[in-house]
Amino acid sequence: MNPPLREKLYTLPNFLTLLRVFFVPILIGIGLEISGPADTWANRALSFCGGLIILLSAISDVLDGYLARKWKIVSRLGVLFDPLADKLVILTALVMLVPLSRVPAWAAVLFVAREMAVTSLRGFAAAEGMFIEATRMGKYKVTLQSFAAGLIFLYYPYFSVNWYEVGRVFLWLALAVTLISGFDYFYRFFQEESARRKKNGG
Repeated sequence: MNPPLREKLYTLPNFLTLLRVFFVPILIGIGLEISGPADTWANRALSFCGGLIILLSAISDVLDGYLARKWKIVSRLGVLFDPLADKLVILTALVMLVPLSRVPAWAAVLFVAREMAVTSLRGFAAAEGMFIEATRMGKYKVTLQSFAAGLIFLYYPYFSVNWYEVGRVFLWLALAVTLISGFDYFYRFFQEESARRKKNGG
């Protein structure tokens, strides 16, 4: 027997998902408190905390999905908020890194624009009775974005490694995969729309 809806909502996977949403205002606060590129203990501590939050967010994303599948407690709340929580954390991090001159504004705009465009497309497709399935490229996108945002937030060298430069490499890889996966969604949408019109004789 399926548990009631209220019981399904109060699960560990859903808690982990909502925890990522809670990370968003913390990232905003950290970003606002970092005072430029100066290598001070305060800037290092804040940058380290920002990178750590993004790492914890990525771990919780993997963990909540694993637990939901293992315990067979996938809920509508989780399906809706899990990808939304990922987007909120990553996009917040990238936007907060712009005024710190760690991420170019145009790159952040492209990341945000892609997410808005794909979300709008999927909503329109759903209204038309079409389902555009997510692909592995979307998972690669989230992974690369998480590495990029986390390492660029970390910023300062540790163990003789320039984490900012490593993060920038992941940033450009993430941007490329983000745009390619975005175009892929539109391509598959128009393919499915065209096939449906032919089937209906339109």
